[in-house]
Amino acid sequence: MTRTKNILHGDAAAGTFRQAMGLGANEVLVAQDLLSCGPLPPFESIVQWTNVRRDYWNATAPEASLIAFNPDLFGNTKTLCEAESVVVWLGLEAGDQLLLAWLIQFLQMIGSHAKVSTVQFTKVGDKAMSVWGIGLLNADQIKQHPPAKELSAADIVELKRGWNAVTSPGPHELLALLKEESETLRHFRNSLRCFIDRYPNYKTGLGRWDRELLHYTRENGPTVARVIGYTMGNNFDFDLTGDLYLFARLRAMGSAELAHPLVELTGNIESMRGCNVSLTKVGADVLDGRANAVELNGIDDWVLGVHLLSKRGKLWFEKNGEIVKS
Repeated sequence: MTRTKNILHGDAAAGTFRQAMGLGANEVLVAQDLLSCGPLPPFESIVQWTNVRRDYWNATAPEASLIAFNPDLFGNTKTLCEAESVVVWLGLEAGDQLLLAWLIQFLQMIGSHAKVSTVQFTKVGDKAMSVWGIGLLNADQIKQHPPAKELSAADIVELKRGWNAVTSPGPHELLALLKEESETLRHFRNSLRCFIDRYPNYKTGLGRWDRELLHYTRENGPTVARVIGYTMGNNFDFDLTGDLYLFARLRAMGSAELAHPLVELTGNIESMRGCNVSLTKVGADVLDGRANAVELNGIDDWVLGVHLLSKRGKLWFEKNGEIVKS
């Protein structure tokens, strides 16, 4: 049995990695859950975690309904327990960094005593391109990977503290963590700063991705696939996300259940390529700061472990790079 398991986020990254390193399927495990999206509660049990995350993705992207949730990791707990070492291959983006923090919880829960190391990409190529995600690299770039580094006891403590902060039901623990000065796992800390912009802006009521989607709807619509393409293509940084997540947010802003939809969707609303989108007058007013989406429509959304919910008065807003209570 292979005593080392390599873990990467996403099928695309894992496929290129296997090609680059000449490894078999049993040596590479794929984490398929993008942890930067949707609810991130404390990890209490595998059953609890699976139910929360699977239900979120099934509701967010029913066109890609998950028959088995994260099968490589949850279906290989025995081999992970028997492995002597686990190597996590990371880009700079928040989803990769959260995977590392989550994995510490997961390995502890299943009783694994494997040594955990990371291969942390930061820059590649002559132009020193930032490596936000491993899936953005080709096989030759992966072959030139930096050396693996085993996590120290201090690293593990930092990841556990970080996990507690991101799964807290309020933003205060995360804000306190980000205000500390620390060189331990600085890429992990740096990635978490992007989530401040996920909170609705105090003036418009729009978080980052809703704001970007409305902007590119106006600039590059009406084809939804084009809007999402421009949104993703112009936002390469710590907060990488996927087309299914963005399509779900666009549909939510156009839902007939809203008192004031921000966009109008026409055509086949189940298909990115078969759907068109345009701003409503209210959507234009919100985007331009003349109206506030949360005041108009309320909010039911998640930023990591924080559930923003108007009906229960659980509201926090981003204001000048800070998070403030309503």
